[in-house]
Amino acid sequence: MPRPTRSSELAEKVEGLDQAIDGQEQALVAIETGKQKDDSTRQEVAKKFVRYYFLLLTLIIIGVPAYNAVMYSMVHTNELSVSLKDAILTYSAVVGPTVGLVVAYYFKTKQD
Repeated sequence: MPRPTRSSELAEKVEGLDQAIDGQEQALVAIETGKQKDDSTRQEVAKKFVRYYFLLLTLIIIGVPAYNAVMYSMVHTNELSVSLKDAILTYSAVVGPTVGLVVAYYFKTKQD
């Protein structure tokens, strides 16, 4: 069996390095793609959460006076009325911190 020449040994080493570099490039592309997916998912979650927060707030602002009007027309007293200010404060106290966490998660910086 003939001994491999230095040029063929060198060619094999270069080919091995090329394969290693290709593998590293593929890994970097996969990491970058994962970061982009994470960023887009984070953005979608934050947008949806804030959108639904304001949607529910709007429903409260419209719904509480409507509820009060219907109850007053049925009972003719204000005993069953709900204070709009109290409803908004309660909603904000319950859901507000969660919205803050989601927005903070959206804007958090990633360490590379």
